[in-house]
Amino acid sequence: MNACQTSDEIHRTKIDQREDEMFSRISNWLATMMDNIHDEEEYKRNRKRIIEISRLIDYLRADIEDM
Repeated sequence: MNACQTSDEIHRTKIDQREDEMFSRISNWLATMMDNIHDEEEYKRNRKRIIEISRLIDYLRADIEDM
């Protein structure tokens, strides 16, 4: 009976370790994905803002030239 209990405990420990490893990998994957999404969205937002500023400068420059 003792050998069965020991074997069962070893098996449960391996399952718990595997579960912990999977949880850790999923957490890291999620964190990386969220960082990438944030970086990509920030890049797009910054590019849109630069284009907006550039268009404003062009508009104001043309307005000054028309004076």
